[in-house]
Amino acid sequence: MIQILLILIISSIISISQDNFISQYNYGSMLYENPRGISCISCHGKYGEGKEIIRYINNHDKEVIIKGIDIRNISLKRFHQSLTTRHKVMPTYYLINKEIIAIYKYLKEKNYRLSHPNIDIEDEAIFVYEGEEESDE
Repeated sequence: MIQILLILIISSIISISQDNFISQYNYGSMLYENPRGISCISCHGKYGEGKEIIRYINNHDKEVIIKGIDIRNISLKRFHQSLTTRHKVMPTYYLINKEIIAIYKYLKEKNYRLSHPNIDIEDEAIFVYEGEEESDE
């Protein structure tokens, strides 16, 4: 009797704790929107399409536009390199591989969902991207 009660308690705890975890999609979303206090959305846009950061006139009376690049169609390898390399404009976030992959997959899935509006938002089985492998590069 005690063993059955113990099994029921343990399985209840496991089932409750699983409900508290966020999905990979939500994890990627949180990281994309605010990875280390500066959001990727600010420069790369809601879908990774890239957006204007600033526009100004330089000393030679020429208009200069600084824009975040479109990151929707780059490979995981290039995405990883970009996030682990110093840039003149983009801050360094010091993300671990798991975080980089989560952001990458989030953008892929978000854009896939955008182009396939009839997909159930809660269905994580669509979390697929072709030709990329998760690695510890």
